[in-house]
Amino acid sequence: MNITRAEYGRAYDASHDKTVHFLMARGVPAQQAEDAAQAAWTRGWEKRATLRKIGSVAGWINSIALNIFRNDYRRGKRVDQLDDPIIAESVRPDGPRVDVENSLKVCSPEDREMLSELYVAGYSSQEVAQRHGLKPSTVRVRMFRVRQKLQAFFLGRAENDEPS
Repeated sequence: MNITRAEYGRAYDASHDKTVHFLMARGVPAQQAEDAAQAAWTRGWEKRATLRKIGSVAGWINSIALNIFRNDYRRGKRVDQLDDPIIAESVRPDGPRVDVENSLKVCSPEDREMLSELYVAGYSSQEVAQRHGLKPSTVRVRMFRVRQKLQAFFLGRAENDEPS
């Protein structure tokens, strides 16, 4: 199926901002999300002959955008945005601190490695599963459990840090 220029234009108008928000919801900084979204919509136009259903354009583009960001991240095209309020707050001398070293002690060495591959290197759960000889669903379940352990660790810390 070949989508027409007008159909693709309507899909772009309706969904470009959603692609940016999709990426930002996954932790991609705003400028990088915008860049990846634009690149994905461009690549989508170039590869539009492979699209099977017109109604699936937005989801297809979102997956392209996420892959573009992951690939750029792996290649080292990272930009620390110190003007981002969340990042700026965390690097202030008097800003909140995250005790990463102690928090990661609640994880096994393999779980720490998988966390790093997923959230630092930007690999997908499919890629991490292949690297560790596991099923992707196993990786997702393990990471869910690790996030629960980390949440419990930080909530316990917050309760202990509160004044009585």
